[in-house]
Amino acid sequence: MNSYERKVKIAMDYIDSIYRIESMRTEGITGIYGLEQHRIQKHEELCEELNIDRDKTKDICLNLDKSIDFNIDELNKDFDYILEKYAKRLIAKLVGV
Repeated sequence: MNSYERKVKIAMDYIDSIYRIESMRTEGITGIYGLEQHRIQKHEELCEELNIDRDKTKDICLNLDKSIDFNIDELNKDFDYILEKYAKRLIAKLVGV
């Protein structure tokens, strides 16, 4: 796996963690501590892989809907393809930070 593929994989894992949290919230489940910890871990891995200060990414990562046009409903249509598309968008956005 080359460096870019690794970055895409980590970004996909990060976005997947957000997808799972938001999906559970829409179902009314609020006890998601373990999932939130997983999301935090993936965020840290992504920042480390991209060599970016975590604090500088917060605005982008906390507002994925605005920064990369993240839409859970779109993910439900073709999860793997859309997840990779979002991951690549996120990397491009974060590299510019």
